[in-house]
Amino acid sequence: MSENNQQNPQEEREEQRVPPQPPYQPPYGAQPPYANQTPPPYPPYGQPPYQPYGGIPPEKPPKTHAPSNPETVKLFNILSYFSFLWLVGLIADGRNPKVRYHVNQGILLSIFEVVFGLVVSLLSSLFTSLFSLALGGIMVFSQLGATLVGLLQLAQFGAVAALIIVGVMHAVQDREEPLPLIGSLFTILK
Repeated sequence: MSENNQQNPQEEREEQRVPPQPPYQPPYGAQPPYANQTPPPYPPYGQPPYQPYGGIPPEKPPKTHAPSNPETVKLFNILSYFSFLWLVGLIADGRNPKVRYHVNQGILLSIFEVVFGLVVSLLSSLFTSLFSLALGGIMVFSQLGATLVGLLQLAQFGAVAALIIVGVMHAVQDREEPLPLIGSLFTILK
């Protein structure tokens, strides 16, 4: 039994023999073409032929701006006067001079809204504290303070709404006229 379990050392060597390796072959891309095939139009290794070696990169062609549709321009001009929607026109068609003009007017209107809103809120808190705390014992003065606050907020809304209407009318009529009082203060976009 022990004879069957043990193998001859010569047989072990024959089993451990590795078949001989084929001769060296060039990598896949460098192999000569088979039969009637043509080699690829690019070199198999190295830098691709369309990329220059070092130095200055090739110049990119200038970006051309497609002509804008007049309806789209008018829409961007109208949107410029509604709060911060001037961003839409600035991002979408910021190179068009008409859109830039109305976007500039919209930015001025947005700044005016914020500053005027802060002034009205400060005056409202001043009137509220003055008429309710200092003269709070008399009911008439408290109501007078509330009325003044309401009138200030109404004036703020009316002034901003009037400027929006004037700006939208200029945009619809395709006119480049500044908004009254604030339109010619300064230019943000040139």
